[in-house]
Amino acid sequence: MLLKTEGIILRTMKYRETSVISDVYTAEKGMLSVLANGVRKQKSRMGAALFQPSSIVDIVLYYKESSKLHRLKEIKIVTPLFSINEKIKKIAIAQFIIEISKKTATNQDPSPQLFSFIKNHLIQLENAPTPDSLQPLKFLMELCPFLGITPDFDHVRNGFFDMKEGTTVLEQPNHPHFLNPEKAAILMAICKSEISPSIKLEDKREILSAMLDYYKIHLDGMKELNSPEILRVVLEK
Repeated sequence: MLLKTEGIILRTMKYRETSVISDVYTAEKGMLSVLANGVRKQKSRMGAALFQPSSIVDIVLYYKESSKLHRLKEIKIVTPLFSINEKIKKIAIAQFIIEISKKTATNQDPSPQLFSFIKNHLIQLENAPTPDSLQPLKFLMELCPFLGITPDFDHVRNGFFDMKEGTTVLEQPNHPHFLNPEKAAILMAICKSEISPSIKLEDKREILSAMLDYYKIHLDGMKELNSPEILRVVLEK
C-alpha cells in the first residue's frame, strides 16, 4: 500500500551504485528503513541532498507491514534547514540530536508526540540566532519522559543525584555514577526550565557526560556516541 507520512532523516547509507538506504523516523510508523533507488544518478529527480541527516521531509512509500525495507516513491522537504548545515556549532548540536534520536527511537512504538518533539528541537536550533549551548542537555532531559526514565529530583531536596536509582538521595552513593548536590541542582533547574545562562564550562561538560551515562545505565543498547566533539565544540560558551 502507499503510505504518505512526515519523517526525519536520521541516517543515510550508499546502496549499490546509484541508490541509498535511509533510516527515517516517521510520525505514523516510527522508525522505518527506506530504499531510494537511483537518487545518486546525475539526472535523478530526487537529489541525494534530500537524504541528509536532520532533513524534515514528506515521503510517499510503497509500505508493507511485514517488510523491513520500504521502497520510496516520492520525497520533498517540509521545513528547509539552512543554518543547521552551515554553522559549526549548529551542525554539532544537530548531529547530537540526530544520533541520540537514532539510538533511542529505534525500539520505541510509533509516537507522533515524540516525532513532534524531535522536529521542534531541530526547528528551534535552525531559528536560533545563536545556538544554545545547553540545548543538548535540555534535549536529553526533555526526552526522558518519552523513554520512561524521568529522573526524580523531588525525593530529597539538595541531595546527590544517584544515576543508577534515577533519584536524589541524602548520602553520597557508594558507586561513581552520581552528581554532587551542586551539580544535581543545576540539572534539576535545567529540567524545570529554571536555569540561568551562567554555568561554568566544566560544569556543563560534567553534567552532559553524566546524563549520557544515565542513558547508558537505563537504556539497553545505548553505546558511546560517534559525535564526541559535542563535549568540546558545543559547550565552549
